Parts: sequence; C-alpha cells; structure tokens
Amino acid sequence: MMFNDSEGLSRLLNKSRDEILSLYEWKSEWIKLNCYANAIFALHQKVFPKYRHCHVGEDVVIVACGPSVRHAPVIHGAKHLAVNRALFDQRYRFDYFFTMDMRSAGSCVELAATYGCKNFVGIYMQLWRENTSLDRWTNVIPDVLIEKMNPERFYMGYALDPFYDISILPLFDRGTIAHPALNFALWTNPRRIYLIGCDCSNAGYAEGGRKQVLLSEKHHRDIIIGYHQLKKLRDYFCPDVEIISVNPVELKGLFKDVYTDGYLSEHEEIAKKDVEIIKEAGDS
Repeated sequence: MMFNDSEGLSRLLNKSRDEILSLYEWKSEWIKLNCYANAIFALHQKVFPKYRHCHVGEDVVIVACGPSVRHAPVIHGAKHLAVNRALFDQRYRFDYFFTMDMRSAGSCVELAATYGCKNFVGIYMQLWRENTSLDRWTNVIPDVLIEKMNPERFYMGYALDPFYDISILPLFDRGTIAHPALNFALWTNPRRIYLIGCDCSNAGYAEGGRKQVLLSEKHHRDIIIGYHQLKKLRDYFCPDVEIISVNPVELKGLFKDVYTDGYLSEHEEIAKKDVEIIKEAGDS
C-alpha cells in the first residue's frame, strides 16, 4: 500500500498504535480480573463457609457511629457486631468487629487486638486500579497492625450490586463499612438484624470531641443507595430475615422502623402514637 502524503501514513500509524494500546489495556484488565477472582476464591473459601447460616434463629445487632446511636436500644441475647469506632461503645459486648481503613479505625486497632471478638479487616479492591491516587494508600491499615488483630481478611469493592455467596465473591461496599457488615450478617441467616447508628443522617458522629466530617453529596447518596441494594439481596436470597432500623432517619421506610423514647424526645415532629418504640440500653 502506497501513500502520496505523510499525513495519510501518520493517520495509519496512529490508528495502529491506538488499536495496540486498546488491546493491551483490555488484556491487562482481563488479567487483573482473573487474578482477583482467584485471590477472592482462595481467601473467602477459607473464611466464610464456616459462618454460613451460623446464626439461624438468633438476632444480630450491627452498631455503627451515626448520631442516633446515642439512643441505642438493648437487644438481649443477640450477637453484636461493631463497625469502626463503635467498638468503644461499652453498652455492648461485641462478638464481631469490621473495619478497613486507618481514618475510621486507627484508634480501634489496639482495642480490637485484645477485645476477644472475631475481627474482620477488608481489602479494598479499588486500590489496585492503575489510576488510584497515592494518597488513598495512606488510609490502608499497615500489616503490622493488622497482624495484632489476628483477623479474618476479606475482599470488598465498590460495586453496582451485592453478592450473596461471599464464600466465592467479594463483600459489597458502596461507601461505608456497614455495607459489608450487613452483607456478612445476611450470610449468617439470623432471625432478625438490627441496624443501630446506621441512620445515614450525614450529621457527623455520635462521639463528642470527634472531628465531625460531613460526606459529599455523592458519597451520602451512594451509601443510601447501597442499603436499598442490600434490601434487594435480602428480599431475593433470605426473605425470612427481618431487618429493623432503629431511629432510621434517611433509611425511614426501607426496613422495619422502630424508635427509642430518647430519640423521640429530641424529635417532636415524630408522633409517638404513629411509631413502634423499643427500650433504650439502661431502661428498666
């Protein structure tokens, strides 16, 4: 093939270059996906089969750090799961602890190492993308601290939809460690799951003195969407598991809603006669 001008030859060379780069990028992504699939399968087969349906007939309580946790209820006889700094809540004795980054859990690591519950530490899949900024890596919990916790490791990732079979697939995350915690709780197939402090209010944290960093509009919206997606997973795979939101705020109407007297006393716009009330921790 002959070209009468250098411009035509340049267009052909550029086209070939772009096709080669496109093919290389596709193969690179394909290789990474296969590596992830193998890594997830190998790790999750060691971790999660033993937890499948392990809480049939029991209640599981997930405790997060939203402001509504100040009016937390008491759920006698339940298994309790803390996310991040909720582990410091002395009203409960926790059976599980979930975390994944230093921003939220750095101060929890020493406590988790000696607490006596089963620790779970997430491996955030998106960090391995080539375009991930280096500052994201500063949030990763160093291995030397993770080893102190002797945890169960698991893969988690920002995904469009959650998976039920976490023995071979990553746990769901759309902006909060409470998502993989709920994903795990559904896998244990309890009678009821209570969500405490998972109010999605974007009003900071319950702790006094803690820096009250508000979420971006997108991050806040994504977290709420994540709970809707987990509800769909529950509806399809384990419809007999009842999920109960305590003082739900932005999750109102998604699951079964219950309130505490303390929370209602601060929110007179909610009529007591119209809602179900549950006792707070410390109530007789």
